[in-house]
Amino acid sequence: MASAASPTGSSVSEAIGWQMPSSSLGSGPAIGSVFITYNTHQLLEAYYGVLEAGAVLNPINIRLTPREIAYILGHAGSKVVFFHKDFKPLVEALIPELPAKPRFVIMEGATDGSPQTSTRPFCPAAQGTR
Repeated sequence: MASAASPTGSSVSEAIGWQMPSSSLGSGPAIGSVFITYNTHQLLEAYYGVLEAGAVLNPINIRLTPREIAYILGHAGSKVVFFHKDFKPLVEALIPELPAKPRFVIMEGATDGSPQTSTRPFCPAAQGTR
């Protein structure tokens, strides 16, 4: 039986829409969507949402070095990187190693564990250029 904190099948289905606003982020058929996050409901939702959007899910091992992660992102041609705010220093460290700059999105959830309905773009290299 599911506890109040664990997602149910219907709650996952309802939450899928927040994961991949694909047209605005450039995802589409065979486009790589990377997730740098903990093993949480957001990653579970991504397994459904990203595939439902016709993209390819590439969950990243958070124990890898920034250089190793940058290699994976570059080799896969990743276009969108979703990451938990705890991994912002890791993401900032890997950006200079990337051959091409994908779109970065910080994933945030409400304190009760439910997903928010929007994402926020992030790319330190682009800050101050707008």
